[in-house]
Amino acid sequence: MISPVPVSAVGLGAALILGTPIAALLGCGCVGLGLSNLIPILFRAANNISGISAGHGIAAVSTAGYCGFLAGPPLIGLCAEALTLPGALGIVVACLAWIAMSARRMSAAAT
Repeated sequence: MISPVPVSAVGLGAALILGTPIAALLGCGCVGLGLSNLIPILFRAANNISGISAGHGIAAVSTAGYCGFLAGPPLIGLCAEALTLPGALGIVVACLAWIAMSARRMSAAAT
């Protein structure tokens, strides 16, 4: 079975390369499909950390998620100002690829 996490990097990367509105729509859909399964995996991994209560682990993951939700768009805009919007979203593709490569280790920690 293919993990859906790499789908987000490949979908957004293909959308950036093609540069059409339909490709952008499909690429954003691929990002949603690929990342939607990460939150349950991260919460389960936070629940299984030894020496830390489940509530504290989940609170830490939630805090990191909200910080990324608030800081991500301005950081992408700042990078787009220095580069271009496709260049800034290329950084996002690189981060998504890094998440895809480290997903196996996170999934192993969750079990």
